[in-house]
Amino acid sequence: MKKLTLAAVAVTALFAASPAFATSTKDFVGKASQSGMFEIESSKLALTRATDPEVKTFAQKMIDDHTAASAALKAAMAADGVDMSLAPAALDKKYASKLEDLQEADAEDFDEDYMDMQKSAHRKAVRLFKDYADDGENAALKTFAASTVATLEAHKEHAKKLEAKVD
Repeated sequence: MKKLTLAAVAVTALFAASPAFATSTKDFVGKASQSGMFEIESSKLALTRATDPEVKTFAQKMIDDHTAASAALKAAMAADGVDMSLAPAALDKKYASKLEDLQEADAEDFDEDYMDMQKSAHRKAVRLFKDYADDGENAALKTFAASTVATLEAHKEHAKKLEAKVD
C-alpha cells in the first residue's frame, strides 16, 4: 500500500511538472486563430440571417472585436518571433462544419442556434486564453491572452443573456 501511494505521488508530481499539459504556443495560436475566424464568419452570417435586432448588434460587435483581436494576436506573434504560419488562414473541418450548420439552420431557429454557438465558443475561448495567460511560453502572447480575457468574458455573458432571450 505504501509503495502504491508513493508511486501515485511520483506520477502526480511528474504530470504536474510536465509541459505536455500546458497549452503550447502552437496550440494556442492555432485554436485562438480558428476561434476568431469562426466568430467573424458566423457573425457575418448573423448580420444577414438573424431576425432579432439585439442579435445583429451582438454579431457586429463580434466582428469588430474579433477582427481587432486577430490583429493583436498577429502583432504579439511578431513581437515574440513566432512563426506566422502557425495561424491558419482558413477554418478547419470542425469550425467549417459548425458554420455550415448555421448556414443551413431554419430561419426561425437561426438566432437561437447562433447564440448557442457563441455561448459555447466563448466559454472555450475564455478557458484557452486564461490557460495561456497563466502558463504560456511567450511573453507577448501571454500578455495578449491576459488582456483579452475580460473582453471574452463579457462576450460570454452577453451571449448567455441573448441566448436565453431568443431560446
